[in-house]
Amino acid sequence: MRVVIPFYEANRDLTVKLLRWIQHLDGVLDFPAVLVHHTKCDPSDVVSAADGLFSSVSLQPYEIYGPQQWPMGKNAAWQSYARVAEKAKEPWLWLEPDAIPLHKGWLQRLFKLHMNGNRPFSGFILPGLNQLEGVAIYPPDVSTRNMACMLCRAAPFDQVAQRQFALDATPLNGAFSYLHDVDGLPVTFKDKADVDKYVDQGACLFHRCKDGSLIDVLSNGTFSSFVAKLVNSVKVPVFKPEPTGNDKAETCIVLLGRYGDIINILPVVRDMGPKVALMVSEQFADVLDGITYCQKEVFDGGFTDIGRAVEIAKSKYKRVLVAQVSAMAVGTSTKCDAFNVESWRQAGSLHKWGKLKLVFDNRDEAREKRLRKRYLKSGKKRLLLATNGFSSPYPHKEALTEAINKRFKDTHHIIDLGTVKAERIYDLLGLFDASDVLVTTDSAPLHLAAASEIPVVAIISDQPTLWHGSRPQCNAVATFRYWESNERMDDVMDAIAMAVPRSRFFHVW
Repeated sequence: MRVVIPFYEANRDLTVKLLRWIQHLDGVLDFPAVLVHHTKCDPSDVVSAADGLFSSVSLQPYEIYGPQQWPMGKNAAWQSYARVAEKAKEPWLWLEPDAIPLHKGWLQRLFKLHMNGNRPFSGFILPGLNQLEGVAIYPPDVSTRNMACMLCRAAPFDQVAQRQFALDATPLNGAFSYLHDVDGLPVTFKDKADVDKYVDQGACLFHRCKDGSLIDVLSNGTFSSFVAKLVNSVKVPVFKPEPTGNDKAETCIVLLGRYGDIINILPVVRDMGPKVALMVSEQFADVLDGITYCQKEVFDGGFTDIGRAVEIAKSKYKRVLVAQVSAMAVGTSTKCDAFNVESWRQAGSLHKWGKLKLVFDNRDEAREKRLRKRYLKSGKKRLLLATNGFSSPYPHKEALTEAINKRFKDTHHIIDLGTVKAERIYDLLGLFDASDVLVTTDSAPLHLAAASEIPVVAIISDQPTLWHGSRPQCNAVATFRYWESNERMDDVMDAIAMAVPRSRFFHVW
């Protein structure tokens, strides 16, 4: 089990105090630790306090996008580690600096209780709410268990997850002691009587003590002398931050554009982990503003200039994978039944097709809210229509639009995505998540929909060959080729009418 400790500038001193207290209790712990720190916070003194205490210490930086206020930082820190936790393949304790161990052997006890519980989560279940409190033990695959908690910004991740985490958790209310506030403020411990009053007897961890006063009371003065002796006797190592930028990445995936092609490869990029760079054309680079899980290499040429892009990539990276699929792509060979599957094959991930999720982990809630307010109306179901494909233009656009308006104008609010002005293409997810059905031709919205649960009626290209049509990864409740959609327009309308979330009642390939 890993111990994951988040901190930022305001609670850095408390984090150091917590680590010194743990060392005072246990000496050395046979558990690895991850220090999750804000990029603007120098972690040197925290690293020094953790050095030698755990079996290993690593760093995980995070950034806050949007308002710098609670719970934005809390969410960003938790999400930053949750995204990479699966690589470690072991459970992890989210130990915030205001969570105070109460006795020697506390961590071993928590780990044993978690393993004996034989459930993915362990922690304190809030009485009456059936909600897992945030300081808890999480499974390595937590990022795939609840996508909402990986994307939330304005609401705390543990509240967003709510009952889903709690239902899969071993209740350890006897081991975790939790008190939110006393008279509207976090508790301050003055003496042992406060400990007896506020801390559950027999617990091994108390949350929340934001001023460290519980440590002072528990130590009865011995902790302060221990720290003074430790500081005077131990040489503090100089912390050198991990390399950042291109020198950190080992692999570069080259896929210059367009938007749909880039979006299609993002699950592969995310699966490869942080030591991968994605090279895209400057024309489409803003789509990468919606993700944080890779290094971003912006190519200053057009998206068809693949040869020069590959040369640049090879001069910077040890390993270069060309995932771009086009007539001019370097190394392209046709072995799959669809071009977007071919892209995954060239990136070495064909065996994972259909198993990886598309995630935009840096969505902007404010922009999405403005889009919904501007384009969505209440009172009717919402039908989104996307027919403006660039690479695979749809020849029956007018006929499809006319048929949809005739059939659904009285029951649905119909929004033509071609008229929607979004600052970033992934902002459209705000509309997708709030709508009832998406009808899309072979274009970027088809690929983007894989990041949403919206039911999709997909109309797939068949020109110049069937290979040039996408294989959908979204919740495609029905698929039609371009040629047959016009001939079977009534079937297309029926598919739209019957579309419901997560159903797959009708499929033509």
